[in-house]
This record gives sequence, C-alpha cells and structure tokens, in this order.
Amino acid sequence: MKHVYDIIEREGPFDAVMGFSQGAALACAMIAHHAKTHQEPLFKVAVFICGAVPFDSTGNEIIPEPSAGDEYPVNIPTANIVGKQDELYPSSMRLSRLCDPSKMSFHDHGSKHMVPFDVKNTEAMVAVIEAAVQKALRGE
Repeated sequence: MKHVYDIIEREGPFDAVMGFSQGAALACAMIAHHAKTHQEPLFKVAVFICGAVPFDSTGNEIIPEPSAGDEYPVNIPTANIVGKQDELYPSSMRLSRLCDPSKMSFHDHGSKHMVPFDVKNTEAMVAVIEAAVQKALRGE
C-alpha cells in the first residue's frame, strides 16, 4: 500500500482506479483504509475485475463484510466484474459485498480468471463501467 500511496502522492490525484485480481483487492483495501481516516475518498470511482479477497492495511486480516446497518467499506461508485467460472469467483463476490450496493454496477462475464474480449462481454463491461462513472459524475 505504501508504494501505491507514494505514487498517488507523487503523480496524483487520480479520479479512478481499475484493478484486476490482486490489483482489485489492493485497490479495494486502499479505498477502505483511506475512508477510515479521510473525509474525501481516495478515488471517485473504482473498477474491480475478477477481484481477490482484500486484506486490511496490516495485510494480516481479511476486511470483514459489513453487518446490517454498518457502513460499507467501499462507499464510492464501483463497477464490479466477475466470472462465474473463475476460481476466484467466491473472492470476487466477497469483494463486491464490501461495496455499497446502491453505488455498484455489476456484470458476470461467465468465464474464467480473465478479462474477456468478445463483443458481447466487452459491451456489457463498458456499460457497467460507464454506469459507475455516471454515478460518480452525479455525486451519487
């Protein structure tokens, strides 16, 4: 996290973050960690593709799912893209449950641990990413 925070400080700020697999887990963890100590979010929108389970800032504990009535660790618009045949599918779904459902756009591409490139899935992924960006632009 420190390395990425250093890049953000040196080259940012950035409006959005996109992560695949462990990159999605790291982005999610950083967003959740930053939200605990800052009023302004680290990013305005996030795209998580085939995400692994995110850990807390110590790297020792998995970020717990919120209980009923708790605030979501990720409270910005997100595009969550998962693959039903992905070995990390349960992890991707767990990551998605850390995101505020009212701010989340979701697509299951139905495939393995990859970013699919067929026209149908590409159009669907673009649509959920655009939906998340539009929510961010509207301040939702």
